[in-house]
Amino acid sequence: MPGMRHAFRALRHRDFAIFWSASIASSSGTWLQNLAVPWVLFQLTGSALWVGLATAALSIPMVLASPAGGALADSNDPRRVLVVTQSLMALVALLQCLNWLYGIREPWAVLCLVVLVGLLNGLTQPSWQSLVNRLVPREDLRSAVTLNSMQINVAKAVGPATAGVVLAVAGAWAAFLVNALTFVAVLVGLLVMRADTRGVRLEHRVTALRGLVGAGGYVLRHPALRLTLICSTLIGLLGYPVLTFTIVMAEEAWDVGSTGMGALNVALGLGAVAMGPVLAGWERFLPRGTVMRFGLPVYGGAVLCFGLSPSFGLALVALVVAGAGFFSASNSNQTAAQMIVAENMRGRVLALKLMTFMVAASVGSAVQGAVADAVGPRVTIATAGALLIVVAAVLHLLPARIGLARLDDPQDTT
Repeated sequence: MPGMRHAFRALRHRDFAIFWSASIASSSGTWLQNLAVPWVLFQLTGSALWVGLATAALSIPMVLASPAGGALADSNDPRRVLVVTQSLMALVALLQCLNWLYGIREPWAVLCLVVLVGLLNGLTQPSWQSLVNRLVPREDLRSAVTLNSMQINVAKAVGPATAGVVLAVAGAWAAFLVNALTFVAVLVGLLVMRADTRGVRLEHRVTALRGLVGAGGYVLRHPALRLTLICSTLIGLLGYPVLTFTIVMAEEAWDVGSTGMGALNVALGLGAVAMGPVLAGWERFLPRGTVMRFGLPVYGGAVLCFGLSPSFGLALVALVVAGAGFFSASNSNQTAAQMIVAENMRGRVLALKLMTFMVAASVGSAVQGAVADAVGPRVTIATAGALLIVVAAVLHLLPARIGLARLDDPQDTT
């Protein structure tokens, strides 16, 4: 298929290939931790609310740190920023391991270290996204952004599968240790790069607050970028909490334990990985607005079906479809932001976009967790999926000047 030949073309560039390969290992460790923490909290408390609080403990600090992360990304070499932040995240993962080994297992103690992870993630992500842009020429940027999203979703399959086995065989301490070790791969990858990743030099360094205000004003002036923030909010608020609900459903709906929880998350990852080459290979024929137009309602419908699934097998099928829908919607949205934003605003705008998503995800997870404790997880998940379908229909009906077609706007060169 001619489109498939172009799907992986960004990997022709040595430094991007190194970074991408190392990122799979590191992201797999991150997703292992992302499952281990809420699993541990659910085992300690038996409450879906605490599972939602795990997301909030990760997301809110990310939001607070993201303006500083955006300013760092635009004022410094993002590769150097990542060497520092990834080293610190490895140390925090080791602390999580040691806490568990020494019997410090109170829920608040678990959440305190998650807060540190969130702060470091907020400093990391804008530089991570900016670095992707600096490792490939513009004609291969869409392939690079899609492949970067795809490696995250490969990690969503590998990390949870590993988490299910490690938690069942060795326990939480081993899961945290494995996560710490995976940071070695990305650190080595960053250190052996040859490319000049400094990007456009600013005339002055940007403070976190000034960068956030500047990014907000810039986005308000550009309808396409405003739309990417709206889509990020909807996905985070209504769709993203399904990731944490796999833990609750594994225990309460089907009683399949940590291995079943891992399988549910592997299904999500597999659906996304299957969709990645399609979007990357056929980017010339698939406008980003069209991908969002179909991906968002598919995601909502699959979440709805997951909530109503009468059996574990059908739930797995629903999550494969949900993974494909989530990848389509989130990747088209992320690619639009990367392709449209001006080069000298990239880090700060991506930080603002990350903040928007994480606020929505933390609020959505906490609220849906509380609702699930009151009315049950099935009703909560199904309702969120139905609402996602409704908002997708509203976006579909918006006039072209403010609608999904704006996701295909050209890059801002002003």
